[in-house]
Amino acid sequence: MKKKTAAIYILVILGSTFLGAFAGIVSAYLGSAPSLDQVNIRQNFTTYIYDIHGRLITDLYTENRIPVDINELPDHVKNAVIAIEDDQFYNHHGINFIAFGRAILVNLKEWSFAQGGGTITMQLARNVFLTQKKTIMRKLEEFLWAVQIERKYSKDEILEAYLNEFYLNHGIYGIEAGARAFFGKAAKDLSLAEAALIAGVIRWPTRY
Repeated sequence: MKKKTAAIYILVILGSTFLGAFAGIVSAYLGSAPSLDQVNIRQNFTTYIYDIHGRLITDLYTENRIPVDINELPDHVKNAVIAIEDDQFYNHHGINFIAFGRAILVNLKEWSFAQGGGTITMQLARNVFLTQKKTIMRKLEEFLWAVQIERKYSKDEILEAYLNEFYLNHGIYGIEAGARAFFGKAAKDLSLAEAALIAGVIRWPTRY
């Protein structure tokens, strides 16, 4: 029992030290953070081809993505994604240091990148601006982008961008394309259970 307690204590100390150092690095680099004004955010939406009678012939896409306005989505659809991906979304400024610290402890214990501690804003930054690499430097870049995104956009704008951006496997991106692919209906018509299932796919897209 004493050995277990000592091990936990060491993990807490290491995690706290790492988190403090990481926060210091982020603060030091904020002055040189990337400018969103210099970035052109473009999304590849699906193109639909219809016959003269308005019947769908085919669709052309590099990414199957159908844009949706956040105001068209019922609260239970938005809340399902927030609950699974970032339950403190409206309470932080891009970085949830508590969740990140918890992820560090798990990663130190398992000696891997088992958890990322990423917020919705950080995931949006990764999806739009960065790569999917799991390195310390890439995580730092993710932090910087998340801070800048939160400075420029409202929470609803960030959530809308994320809902149109997340990946669901098989070339499907976003809540609207996902709703049509999984359930044959618009995202605004999803039930709570259906929205929760899609939110679960976001975390583990390769399993579906």
